[in-house]
Amino acid sequence: MITYAGWLIFLMILLSITTGLTSTLPAFYAGIVAWLAAALVFHRVSRAQKIQIVIMITIGLCGILLASPDDGIIALLKKAISTNHALLAMLAAVSFLRLMAQPHGEQEEPLPSGTHGFFRTLFGVHIFGAIINLSAILIVGDRLSSRKPLTLFQGLTLSRGFSLAALWSPFFAAMGIALTHAPGANLIEMVTHGLPIACIGLLVATIGLKSAKKEASYEGYPWQFTSLWLPALLAAAIILTHRLYPAISILTLIALFSLGITFLTLSLRY
Repeated sequence: MITYAGWLIFLMILLSITTGLTSTLPAFYAGIVAWLAAALVFHRVSRAQKIQIVIMITIGLCGILLASPDDGIIALLKKAISTNHALLAMLAAVSFLRLMAQPHGEQEEPLPSGTHGFFRTLFGVHIFGAIINLSAILIVGDRLSSRKPLTLFQGLTLSRGFSLAALWSPFFAAMGIALTHAPGANLIEMVTHGLPIACIGLLVATIGLKSAKKEASYEGYPWQFTSLWLPALLAAAIILTHRLYPAISILTLIALFSLGITFLTLSLRY
């Protein structure tokens, strides 16, 4: 089931990108494929999540039935199925970036300690988390806990550095939802305003964490910042293409370049 769901998600990405680039393919097809993938993995979610999902779907269907005329129900159902296809495709495509985002040699490199290790981890997980989302937390957490359990101080560093990226990163679901549902939302403006706020947040987090006076014995993550070419390349490709073709959705461009750059890089590397 999981294998089939994975192929369906991959097909959804391709259909969504095609829909975003051309007007020949209705968004409904990407949406229905996404729902089929969700149905195949529904049994894996917890009982509490299943209850929430059923309640929300029931409320939504009742709202459609009560608020729409008889001849408009089908159209609203199709819209409900396909509305978030671009957001789902973007989140799924971004997950491919973890295949090439982990810097080489960091498994052998010793963990940086002290204040240097603290800053390297805080800002590193912020930058890479902004691109590869939760995969950054998994990569860093696995590495730091390989020899001994993760400390509370390390966990706070990871969570605060990572979560602040939601203020400006176009690769986060929060930004995708804003771009999809907020009228007049513009990526450049949101990044321009969100990035300074994120910097202030990192400063506040640094002051708050350093006040614990535990950074002296802190073991951080050995980020190799030469790998910054990945976020730089993605950002440049997305912004330039959006300038040339403003009619194409930002979410479509993120999905397209996340998938394309990953496949190109891995093909050249292997």
